[in-house]
Formats: sequence, C-alpha cells, structure tokens
Amino acid sequence: MPAAEKDIAWLMFKESFDYPAEHEDRLRRAAFKVMGTAWKNFKTKLVGEFVYNPANPDPREKFPWITEQVWEEFHAKKSTPESRARSEAYRLLQTRNQHPHRLGTTGYAGKEEEWQREDEEAEESCTPLVFGDIPHPRARNWARARYQKHDDGTIFMPNAEDQRVYEAIKELVAEQQASQEACSQRREDDLLTKALGNKEHRGRTRGIGSSVPWKYGFPDYAWQYKKRTSNKAEKDAHLEAKIQESIRAELTSEFDEKLESMRAKIRQEIREEQ
Repeated sequence: MPAAEKDIAWLMFKESFDYPAEHEDRLRRAAFKVMGTAWKNFKTKLVGEFVYNPANPDPREKFPWITEQVWEEFHAKKSTPESRARSEAYRLLQTRNQHPHRLGTTGYAGKEEEWQREDEEAEESCTPLVFGDIPHPRARNWARARYQKHDDGTIFMPNAEDQRVYEAIKELVAEQQASQEACSQRREDDLLTKALGNKEHRGRTRGIGSSVPWKYGFPDYAWQYKKRTSNKAEKDAHLEAKIQESIRAELTSEFDEKLESMRAKIRQEIREEQ
C-alpha cells in the first residue's frame, strides 16, 4: 500500500478509536496488519463468489463502491491461468489446516471482552460456562474459537478434528485431576500442546494469538527462557577490554615493525664495515 494511502487509512482509523498516545506506533503496526488481512480476505471473497462463479458475475450490487473499471481490471487479473493456478495452490495449502478458527480478523484479542461478558452472564444466571469443563485458559480459548450453537443453545464442534482434540483435552484434564498432578513443568508438555499432538510454532501461541510470542503466551513457563540481558557495568567492562586489546595489538605491531627496522639497519652497518 502506498504511503499516502496508509496515512489516509490511519487518519480514518483514528477517528473511530481512542487509544493511549504512547502506544501509537505499536497500534499503527497492528492496525495495518489487520487491515491487510481483511483486504486479502475480501479479495478472496470476490474471486470465489464472483470471478469463479458464472451464475453471479457482478459484485457491484452487493458492493456498490466498486467501479466498473476497477472490477473489469480485477476480473481480468484474476482470470488468467497463472492466477487460477495460484488460487488452487493456496486452496490446497489451506486444506492442510485441520483446525481453522471462527474468530475473524480480530483473532483471540477481539473476543476477550465478549467471552468475559458471556462468563459473567452465565455465572449470574447459574448456567454452565461455555467449555467450563476445561480449567486451562489457553485450551479453553482454543475450543471457544471453534464451536457453534444449535438452535436450542447447545454447543457443538462442526469439525470432527476439533471434536477429537476437545475429547483429548477432557481426558487429559481428568487424568490430571485424578492424579492431582500440577501443571507440567515443561512448556512442551502443556495440555493443549499434548491434545493437538504437535509442537508450537515460534512467534505465535495457539489459544492466545497468532502474533503472541511464547514469552507472553506461556507466562507460567518464563523460567525456561534464557536471559540475554547484561547490566551496563558488564557491557562497559567488556567494551573497555576489547578497546585495550585493540590498542595493545596496534602498539605491539608498531613496536615489532620498529624493532625489525632497527635490526635491518644494524645488519646493514655491519656488512658495510666488513
């Protein structure tokens, strides 16, 4: 996106949201990430529902802000054999995701307040919490991101793979409670990780957020992370030692050169006297 368009988008964003001024840079980056995802999803929707659907060829009735010229250019671009091949490749790649969530572009963070209200209302009405049988917040979040409701209000997992993981979570919870086992002392043995059967990818934390690093996604396991910081005195001492070594090497080299020059001069004088 051109810088000018980004500036306009950011100004429009600021008109709709209040936020702490000291966090503007970080919020701006996060906002553009969400905007980018939403824009990508919208284009995917246009391709699937209109470009590749002869029965529904024109989106302008549904999206009147799309001009005829823009649509013709977009349609032509997405109708090429190369574009169709890329779309098919992405579709096949998406099928490898066995546990797609139902959170939309806002992710887990966008559901925090809604889920909090649901829990408060359930407690006030003395009704069971949604996935209240999962006492671990991360695993519970993961399940809440993938369920649907029947007309009678009961919940279910439409994806059989998600249901399998949910059953595995309940079994692990029951085992922990029966043995009075505390939480695992290793991040790799976290309950959700065990139930899913595969390791966490770096830079994200399932059940917390796709951009939440492990340091914040697993606060109970913070002791596992190496401390890479050193105090200022240690850094200064290291720098001073490095400078001293550099000066010593330079002086030694200069002294050796002068010494060799003196030796050569002495040898020359001896030869001349002979």
